[in-house]
Amino acid sequence: MLKESDLDAFVRLVRCVAAEEPPATGAHPDTILRAAAPSDRLVHRNEYARLYRSLRIASAAGDVSESSHQLLDVIVRNLTVEDNRYLPLSHDEAWLSAIRWAVLQTPPSIADSLPPRTMDRQSHVGSACRRLRNRGYPVRIGAFGPRLDDATRTAIARCVDSLLAQIAASPPSRGFADLSAPPTTSTTTCGFWETRPATTTVRRMDSGPG
Repeated sequence: MLKESDLDAFVRLVRCVAAEEPPATGAHPDTILRAAAPSDRLVHRNEYARLYRSLRIASAAGDVSESSHQLLDVIVRNLTVEDNRYLPLSHDEAWLSAIRWAVLQTPPSIADSLPPRTMDRQSHVGSACRRLRNRGYPVRIGAFGPRLDDATRTAIARCVDSLLAQIAASPPSRGFADLSAPPTTSTTTCGFWETRPATTTVRRMDSGPG
């Protein structure tokens, strides 16, 4: 079963492999990570796919390097059994071996030559997390994605309510653009919106799901 701390655990293992001099030899993930029989103590392939998506979010938020999710992507794509048969990340040696193998499948020279990816859901979510942090909201990203405590969710909800109230109170003749100059402040933002000085429009900080 996947654990919330597994994102940090995987990143730690990646850093261990990156620090090895000279690089050690690895083993194919479907061999080194697979147990003989399914068990509740083991992890399903789909759970590691979920961890990969969380690593994509953490990378977009600036928490981890892109290599972390790239390496797990290579590993997950080579896990072939749809069952709870794969070792948890607490099995350090097996996972270190799988990561070493994945490193050899993704040479930096090839990765650097690939065109940049378009923004996907994980990238949008990670960027939103970064913007919220920049505005003082604590956001933690673990194996199951972003987490906000009750106080943070309440603060964001109040900020959104305030923005909606400004929109509702604006006379139709003013138009949406004039909302950039509310009575009490020239800039209103809660991580999702940015209002520019008067004469400009209110624009969304992101253009996709997040």
